Amino acid sequence: MNWYALFYPQLMILIPAFVTLLTKTRPSSTLDAELQRAIIRRRTWSLWLATAGSSLLHLGVHRFMSPENAQWLWPLFFPLWFVWAIPLLQAKECGWCSPSHRGHERAASLRPRDMERHVPTGAWLASGAVGALLTAATA
Repeated sequence: MNWYALFYPQLMILIPAFVTLLTKTRPSSTLDAELQRAIIRRRTWSLWLATAGSSLLHLGVHRFMSPENAQWLWPLFFPLWFVWAIPLLQAKECGWCSPSHRGHERAASLRPRDMERHVPTGAWLASGAVGALLTAATA
């Protein structure tokens, strides 16, 4: 058993909860403050319960089955992040996650982009030749 089997999956499981805990809440422009607090409270509780369940699952597998199997539970990070943490961050109006704080809309450029930053044909041929030589050298 190594440190990876116990600590890395636990770290990955706890990251979404700690990121949302450390993220500042901004007042919503569309919701009442009381409603926003209620939504944040409900989503925070659901995230913490899901985090506790995932952590207990990892520790149970580690204790009662095998540490080798428990080290593969780190992908529990993804449902915790995408199902629970992202909606909570959007409710907190954090600015880097919420679609309401994107700023101005971008306008289309009127310049043609087909020749902008064009890579010369010689550069493509040189990189292809180097790639072919390296492939031939390793084969």
